[in-house]
Amino acid sequence: MAIPLKKNKTYVSNLIIEITRRCNMACEHCLRGNAQNLDITRQLLEKIFEPIASVDTITFTGGEPALRPQLLMEALEVAKLYNVDVAQVYIVTNGKEVSDEFLAAVQAWHLYTMQSSWGFSGQRMVGHEEANRLIQMLSSDEDHTEGAWISLSMDCFHEDIPLENIRRLSSLPHLTCDKYQGDTSGHWVIREGRAKENGIGNNTLRELRPWYFDERGKSLEIDIDDPEDALCSIEEVMFSATGNVLKCCDASYETQEEIKLFNLNELGANYTWVDKAIELSSQVYVH
Repeated sequence: MAIPLKKNKTYVSNLIIEITRRCNMACEHCLRGNAQNLDITRQLLEKIFEPIASVDTITFTGGEPALRPQLLMEALEVAKLYNVDVAQVYIVTNGKEVSDEFLAAVQAWHLYTMQSSWGFSGQRMVGHEEANRLIQMLSSDEDHTEGAWISLSMDCFHEDIPLENIRRLSSLPHLTCDKYQGDTSGHWVIREGRAKENGIGNNTLRELRPWYFDERGKSLEIDIDDPEDALCSIEEVMFSATGNVLKCCDASYETQEEIKLFNLNELGANYTWVDKAIELSSQVYVH
């Protein structure tokens, strides 16, 4: 049974969740660093979703998310539990393992996002004309981005993957290669994690985005939409598998500990990460 909506909810434009730190490749340019036998927990997922009303895009990252399809399904269960509307889900995979369970999890998220975006849940069509109108709208709208999107990460540092896996991924609603990098120079690599160890990339994260390491990186940017109900909007926030709350998604596991805002496990009962973020934030904009 879903939990009724409450006050003190937030709207998140880009919610990034590190679902696992396990990986089945050891790419020499990986900005995260060496893989770890660590997954996000159900408890952390509930702490993440509880104060959220809606999300434009959930990005599930890793590690390799395809290794833990059961956690993708568990995240979906929690989103449903707290009535979180989700317009889009984005998952980057290396394509090395494409299980039936992973495909099913992506399809389940796709259905949920379509229900959230178009208000399908609990509704019935009234007549063939209305059904035809809706089908035409859904099939002809080239600009809509709702649904679950899979991006296949391929570049000169990744292992080759079976063609069969690409065929299986192509059965999903949205498959892209927007992470593809054909340039073998490695200048586009962030010198973090294993890339730093191997001397790949031109710039460190501190050089590229110094604001993550100074006062500007100490808090999230928050818009208070309704001061009376404490409804607020947050542009982007990342949660690591260890419970760290960050405003940066391009940091190694080591750097995450350095630039984290706080940890979800530090929060007391009936005190959400949004409450903590507002308390710490120096950039709250009230409308």
